[in-house]
Amino acid sequence: MDMMDRFLQMRFPEPFRIGSPVWPPELKAALEKLTHPPAEDAQTMDVTALLKGICTELFRLREKMQKPGTDEPEEAFRRPYRHLEAVWDFLEQSGVQILSHTGARYEPGLELEVISYEPTPGIAKETVVQTFRPTVYYRDRMIQRGQVVVGKPPESPAGGDISGSPPGPEPAAPPAGGGSPPPGA
Repeated sequence: MDMMDRFLQMRFPEPFRIGSPVWPPELKAALEKLTHPPAEDAQTMDVTALLKGICTELFRLREKMQKPGTDEPEEAFRRPYRHLEAVWDFLEQSGVQILSHTGARYEPGLELEVISYEPTPGIAKETVVQTFRPTVYYRDRMIQRGQVVVGKPPESPAGGDISGSPPGPEPAAPPAGGGSPPPGA
C-alpha cells in the first residue's frame, strides 16, 4: 500500500481501516505484466504503427502518380515511379501486402471501414469507388483495416428500379362481393 492509500485510510476509525492486500506471487506477477507491458511489446507496437503509416502514405503517393483507372504512371512521374515500385516490391518480398479496394464489389461483412455510401451512376451493385486508407497485411495478419467509400446504384425518382423499363401492371383487385373465399376461411 502506498503512502496515498494509507493517508486515505486515516479518514476511517482504526477498526474500519483496510490493510494492504496480500497477493500470491504468481498473481502479482501476472497483474504487473498486464499493467506494465514489456518494452519489446511496446516496441513492436511502435514498429507496427510505423509500418502502417509508411504503407498508407506509399499507397497514396502511388495513387497520385498513376493515370486514373490504370496501373501506369503519369508521364511526368515515370522516373520517380520506378523507385516507388522498388520500395513497394521490397515490402511485398518482406511479407507486407498493401491492398486497394477501389473497383471491388462491396459485400457487408467485409473487414472494411465504410466512411460513406454515395449514389453512383453506372453501377448495378454496391462497389467500392474510393479507397482512403488501404488494408495492410503483414505476414498474412491484418495490421490495418481499409477505409473506403462505397458507391450504391442510384434510385429512380419513383423509387423503383433503374433499368429504364416501365413498371409492370398493377395487380387486379378482386371483384367486390364475388370471387373465392380466402384460404382457411
